[in-house]
Amino acid sequence: MSKKGTYSIGFSGLKEGLHEYSFELEKAFFEQFEDLGFTTGTGTVEVQLEKRTNLLVLHLDYKGLVNATCDRCNDALDLPFIGNDELYVKFGSGDLNDENVVVLHENAHEMILDEILYELIATHIPFYKSHQEDLDEKCNEEVLQFLNNEEETKVDPRWAELNKLMTEN
Repeated sequence: MSKKGTYSIGFSGLKEGLHEYSFELEKAFFEQFEDLGFTTGTGTVEVQLEKRTNLLVLHLDYKGLVNATCDRCNDALDLPFIGNDELYVKFGSGDLNDENVVVLHENAHEMILDEILYELIATHIPFYKSHQEDLDEKCNEEVLQFLNNEEETKVDPRWAELNKLMTEN
């Protein structure tokens, strides 16, 4: 994971109230993370930071495309993501079990958003990635045909006899 974020917001010195930020997500952002099956993409993130006396509230709106591999045919495909979330940033120590609350050290002066943004985007990408027939996207027919032919191979006669025993009971 990234240690020093490209996407960060410095909040020390800001007056209380609303502050707006905009970020472009590019290939370098997605290359930091490799664990969810997509390493390239593009997108935008609009952040509205509401600074309060002892709390920060982040309103995040994001959208874009990630490049992934189809789980059926192994061809590349672009998956759209769109979402909006609200995060609360508290200061102090301890660990909260709330996914919408982030705890920063009391002396923190900036918030690095890289990992948070990546995790939010990942929750908007389907677990099973495949071409969408309703969008006129088609899986690689040659690969699908090969897979279907593999399923029709002859069953070893020994297994066929064992299957008979199982179905008799």
